[in-house]
Amino acid sequence: MKQIILLLGLVPSISKTHSVRTLMLGLLLFFGISSSTFAASISYTGASGGNWNVASNWGGGALPTLSDDVTIVGKTVLIQSGDAITINRLIIQTSASAAGILNITGGSLTINQTTGTASNEACILMGGTINNSAGTVSITNAIASGTGAGLRLASANAGTFSSTFNNAGTGTLSINTTATTTSWPCITINQNTASTTPTLTVGGTITLTPNPGTVVGVIDVNGSAPAQINGTGTINIGSALSPVGYSFLRCASGNQASFSATIETGVTLNYYGNNNTNVSCLYISTSGTTAAKSATITNKGTINVGGTTRNPISISGASTLSGSTASFVNQGTLTANGAFAGNTTPGVIFMAGGGYSNVFTNSGTINFNTSADQTTDCSVIKVYGNTVNASIANSGTINVDSSQALTNAIVLTDSKSTLTNTGTINIATGQITGTSGTGYTGSAAFNNNAGAFINTSKTNQTTAFTSTIALTNNGTINYNFPNINGNVNLSTLGNCSNCDLSVSNGGELVIDATKTLKSLSIAAGGKLTINAALTTTNGLTLQSDANGTATMLNSGTYTGTVTANQYLGSARNWYVSSPVQAATSPANNITRYYEYVEAGDNNYPKDGSNNPINIGETSYWKYWATGNSMTVGKGYISQANAETTVSFSGTPNNGPITTSFDLTRNDTKGKGFNLVGNPYPSYIDWTVVATANPNLENTYYYRTKNTVNAYTFVTYNGSGSSYVVSNGTANTNITHFIPPTQAFWVKVKTNNSNTKMYFNNDMREHRDDNGNLMKAPKQDQRKTIRLQIQNGTESDELLIYQDAAASNEYDSFDSPKMMNNSATIPDLYSKAGNERLVINGLNAVTDNMELPLGFSLNAAATLKLKATQLSNFAEGTK
Repeated sequence: MKQIILLLGLVPSISKTHSVRTLMLGLLLFFGISSSTFAASISYTGASGGNWNVASNWGGGALPTLSDDVTIVGKTVLIQSGDAITINRLIIQTSASAAGILNITGGSLTINQTTGTASNEACILMGGTINNSAGTVSITNAIASGTGAGLRLASANAGTFSSTFNNAGTGTLSINTTATTTSWPCITINQNTASTTPTLTVGGTITLTPNPGTVVGVIDVNGSAPAQINGTGTINIGSALSPVGYSFLRCASGNQASFSATIETGVTLNYYGNNNTNVSCLYISTSGTTAAKSATITNKGTINVGGTTRNPISISGASTLSGSTASFVNQGTLTANGAFAGNTTPGVIFMAGGGYSNVFTNSGTINFNTSADQTTDCSVIKVYGNTVNASIANSGTINVDSSQALTNAIVLTDSKSTLTNTGTINIATGQITGTSGTGYTGSAAFNNNAGAFINTSKTNQTTAFTSTIALTNNGTINYNFPNINGNVNLSTLGNCSNCDLSVSNGGELVIDATKTLKSLSIAAGGKLTINAALTTTNGLTLQSDANGTATMLNSGTYTGTVTANQYLGSARNWYVSSPVQAATSPANNITRYYEYVEAGDNNYPKDGSNNPINIGETSYWKYWATGNSMTVGKGYISQANAETTVSFSGTPNNGPITTSFDLTRNDTKGKGFNLVGNPYPSYIDWTVVATANPNLENTYYYRTKNTVNAYTFVTYNGSGSSYVVSNGTANTNITHFIPPTQAFWVKVKTNNSNTKMYFNNDMREHRDDNGNLMKAPKQDQRKTIRLQIQNGTESDELLIYQDAAASNEYDSFDSPKMMNNSATIPDLYSKAGNERLVINGLNAVTDNMELPLGFSLNAAATLKLKATQLSNFAEGTK
């Protein structure tokens, strides 16, 4: 509505006609000037509960227009679907007995303040309420030199009514102050009325856009009534691609009053800031010089901070007056995941200033994880400067799990800083440190109280807490070094009952004191040595890959289960055995298991055509179905048609073991060859095994496949430390160390007799090399002849060597020939008496010495015999 003032005295009275014409011109000119400079005021005069869009409800009987300032006092007004309202400014206030209320159930309300006093807010609630459940509300302060916010929750002019904006349901609220040159906030909350709680209810869709300059904050709290942000919605400020250069919520007290704000349960804030000076998600400060006033922000909701925000939570107390406190209280969840940076080392909780007291209290959850592009060190808590009185209390959970290695997870200052922990602090990277240097005195206090936990990646107290921390520990500190690369004694790791430890390839963990771990994983090539008592609540895993297998030695005690893995390649048969008690053959769709029957009397089931029902089963090979119990010390063949890893789970075998089965020798059948297996999750030394089993030949055998996928025998003689590979090069490494889960052949010495086999911990060892490799031996000085017989495609070998401890008769330096039993592979052997030998150790090898040689061939072929090795003989020897 326009106000028109008639100034008739300004119009000259020349003639009646001229006078009228001039008067009309004067009125028109005055009207034009008035309408462009001042907004008209119009008030709601209708009954409470009436509709906005009824002209008779307004003073003057006309609807408000885009240039009007509208006032609602103590009445309820409705905007509904189909209404499209545009005004200059809106004020909702109380009467002596009732609050002014605007209910928006549909339609739209646009407040676009373009004229008025520079300090005016576009919308001000003075104990009034706006309930927007399904409409669209747009508030813009477009006064170019304005110093007012878009929305102000102010004190009631009468009564104790809380100023409230409820945005819920499908309601949409947008507030924009980008035109204000002084960068005023979108929302100012400064209600001072006692017993009131000014409230912003978050729901629907809310967009808050202040001037991108050095803005005070999107929301600024500067009233004594405790402000509240509640609801069940989400506010998004910035994005990963477009971080903002202003804070979200600011609570800064001076001399007038103490200020506070609470983000309630159900509210989610997603904030992405840049590293501009003074940019924080939450900013709390005190600056009073004549009155002790405090500033507090409490979070009960969920806050997610990203971007390059300099300090996500800034607590800066400048007031030195007693009782003046800047506080952040977290009772909800705060997650900071970004690349935080600044001129000083940034901190998620950043505490600075020389005020009376800076306080951080956490009973909720703090999660801190820097992103991959973090370039400077950052801390979850950073106390900065030598004048900060910092009091920190944690009864909740603080997690530091940075993708980048941090130097300091928590930084305190000196004796003016205290951190008291009654909750849990998990630190995957970084240490807890104080600050020393000019102006710093004493050590910061870290009190870990009874019932509290600190779980740190550091190996011990001296690396987790620097010397500038005065630690008082009445709780539990778990020194959790999660990935052990070198040789580490578990006693140096402190209490690790909640630790998940892993030992990498080449690392070794030594259990030198009674300890409990949550879980333990040993990588392929890693080692575990138990010299005391170890318990794992979630088990121990021994890993395996194409290059090797984890190993475990146990001279102490172990309580818990073990999962021992064994990698099986696809290009060979594997001989396997179980390293745990009461194991069953591993369930696996691509492997089949067989047990060897030396007597050759396996009565296997056949079909109607006399073929084995179980593929591959013969009178010597008994099919061993998945889930069958595996006998400790017995070997099994596993035929894998694809690369796989099998697992054995149970209690690891340890200490003296005597096989429950007999090793047999039937000279008309298996010739005394028995398939046995390493029973331990470690290597065993054949030279020690052979000594403990005098009823066995001092030779073990592998049957495997060679590098071109053809079957071959490998023979190793313990006395002579020599081996022979039949038919090419073995697709494995041959030493006197037999790897874990490995099955192998042995031969009973005496005809038609039975014997047991014995194992003990003296036979066990770790090995340093992947792929079952042994360290390079010293150069062999013995005379050695290696002969090879070939039929053009297949071959076999015979080794003859000299050893001063050997005799020229059959003895332990000789290895009986295990015949290939192949239609295509020839068998080459020497003889000592009636025994066919694949390795023949002699006391002396002399010139023109004659040795009996033999060969066996199951099909006609042209054979070629040649010497592939002739070592340590005089030059020219043939």
